[in-house]
Amino acid sequence: MNKVQISKKLIPCLIAGLIIPLAGFADADQEKPEGRRKGPPQEGPRRDRIIEMFDADGDGKLSEEERATAKAAGEARRAEALKNYDKDGDGKLSKEERQVMIEDNREKRQAEILEKYDADGDGKLSEEERAKVREELGPPPEKRKEMREKALEKFDADGDGELSEEERATARAEMQKRKGPKGERKGPPQE
Repeated sequence: MNKVQISKKLIPCLIAGLIIPLAGFADADQEKPEGRRKGPPQEGPRRDRIIEMFDADGDGKLSEEERATAKAAGEARRAEALKNYDKDGDGKLSKEERQVMIEDNREKRQAEILEKYDADGDGKLSEEERAKVREELGPPPEKRKEMREKALEKFDADGDGELSEEERATARAEMQKRKGPKGERKGPPQE
């Protein structure tokens, strides 16, 4: 091998050797604070719920002490989940164990909603009662309108401008298909 051949092979290696470490420095500038993970978004209903639950001084943000309280509550919740659902005792929830927990939580939540919003006591939610649930627990009205239009466009098979119970069931089944193993969507990200 002559010097020209060596330098032609060496140049790409040198360039890669310079660029790869620089990529690490770019990430170092955006380093997250100690003990923080990606976690919930900086805006949205989950963040609002966490603030509402743990903002003891009412300033609209969590102090270090309030964060510690929130973290301890999360750890207690995880420990309780392991105690109740870790049937094989391996210290973590398998896909099946997690699914049982999710289903139990869904059933509890549905029972709570039914108890609170079933004004006529017939054991099911009328359209008016559902509207009250959506108003109090759902996304803002403009987002609901957009979601409703998309659902009608996709699932209103008979074209009557309303989703029948069968069409709703189809929509629910479609949403279940898009969920991944931990309830994460498989489809395109929502805005």
